[in-house]
Amino acid sequence: MQTNWEYYYNQGIDYSLSGDWEKAASYLVKALETERHLHYPQAWHNTGAILLKAGKGEEAKTYLSRALEEYDYAIRYSEEEKEEYYLFLKACVLSLLEKKEAMLSTLQNCLALDNSYAQEAIKQEDFIRYKEDIDFKQLVEGIKK
Repeated sequence: MQTNWEYYYNQGIDYSLSGDWEKAASYLVKALETERHLHYPQAWHNTGAILLKAGKGEEAKTYLSRALEEYDYAIRYSEEEKEEYYLFLKACVLSLLEKKEAMLSTLQNCLALDNSYAQEAIKQEDFIRYKEDIDFKQLVEGIKK
């Protein structure tokens, strides 16, 4: 049986898959209002990303900032083999927040642990703002070769 937050979260993800950003954002925000102490960084990340797509940039920053805190916690306390995964997702959030230098540094740390994330970075929608950025391209394309 799903908890309330899971129900709202899953509804939000479903609406996001259909491109209904307003409804998706509404359900995702409701999910996190229901479970404010949730240590699931992807939920905060996804909510912030969807809020951006719904045109709610200021509100998105709150959720993305919380995602950064949760990713830092996950990096600190995760199993060693998951560190690069959380570093990659943290770099995604930094990209959404337009923190280029921090994003590049975090992504570089991720790639030092597992260079296969270079391919993921090229495909990841969260990095779209930097797809043509020379520093981003040098970092990911230099590794993918």
